[in-house]
Amino acid sequence: MLTLNERIKIVKEMHKYVSDVVGYDDLYYDAWCANAVPDGADETDFENIAEDLDLWRLAVKTFCEVVAIGEERDRDGY
Repeated sequence: MLTLNERIKIVKEMHKYVSDVVGYDDLYYDAWCANAVPDGADETDFENIAEDLDLWRLAVKTFCEVVAIGEERDRDGY
C-alpha cells in the first residue's frame, strides 16, 4: 500500500501530466477538474485527495480515462 506522501506525490504528477501533456481543454475541465483535481489546486487539495481513499481512487480512474481518450484523439488526428 502506498503511503500518504507517495499518494500526494502521485496526485501532483497526474495533475501536472493532465495539465501539461494531454492538451485538450475539455478533458482537463470537464473530466479532470470536475472529477479529480480542481483547477488551481493547492497543497491542501492534493493532501485532501490523497487522504480520502474514495477521492484517491476516483483521481486514478479519471487520470487513466483522460489519458486514454487523449491518446485516442491524438491517434485519430482530433
